[in-house]
Amino acid sequence: MSKRHLLLLTGLVICCIGSVLFLSKPALHPFFDLSNSGPIGDTIGGITAPIINLVGAILVYISFKAQIAANKVQERAIDGERNRNRQQQNFSSSLKLLELCRKEFDDLTYKSGKNQIETGQDSLRQYINKLKTPNSDEVIHKTAYHLSLYASVNKLSMLMKRVSKLEMFKDDKIYLALLIQDFYYYSYGHYYGYLADAVEKRLAMLEKKLKNSVVDVKDLDYLTAESQLTLFRNIFLDLVTNFHELDSQIQEWQNERKN
Repeated sequence: MSKRHLLLLTGLVICCIGSVLFLSKPALHPFFDLSNSGPIGDTIGGITAPIINLVGAILVYISFKAQIAANKVQERAIDGERNRNRQQQNFSSSLKLLELCRKEFDDLTYKSGKNQIETGQDSLRQYINKLKTPNSDEVIHKTAYHLSLYASVNKLSMLMKRVSKLEMFKDDKIYLALLIQDFYYYSYGHYYGYLADAVEKRLAMLEKKLKNSVVDVKDLDYLTAESQLTLFRNIFLDLVTNFHELDSQIQEWQNERKN
């Protein structure tokens, strides 16, 4: 109850008590003589009833107003809790997606020859070497590896965009972005120059082989490989672009936290 409401209520109570005391005493003037107006109790009740009803109405109004204020406070608390839960869920789901990206990268498997099997970073290194090797069509037939590699790169690129757009606590967002940054350097960022150069060289080889040639079954393999590598080049360029945007945002978020 506010100070203004308390003063008003106190004044009304004093008026009620004062009216009873005033009306129950002998009249100071014939004008105030109520002895002929019926029983004194009925007279006092009739006079004070409107005041009491008014006090009751004011109390009801004050209680309703206090209840509305309490409801608003409760709604804000519930909205705040929902917002915190949503941000925590966004952070947890993004962490799980990052773990999935790591697992998919480590599970990349490149088979060369009968017994030579490379995984993770080693598979990517072997893939780059095969792309750059002239007169070697082994990499052309690695459709399964291509698909796994493209999916891994695309998923990491989407995760970078996700962190930038999703609502999270600032510290959680910075922490997650730094983890993604470290994984990028560990996986594709370390081989960015080599991989981009190898893809361009292989595309040039394929274009040269397909130029002025008669289309046969082998040429169809070349066409498929060319389209796959072109798609991968575009996806990989998106990944690099998203990484640079994320890197800039990390610096911006860290500066905001310092301020």
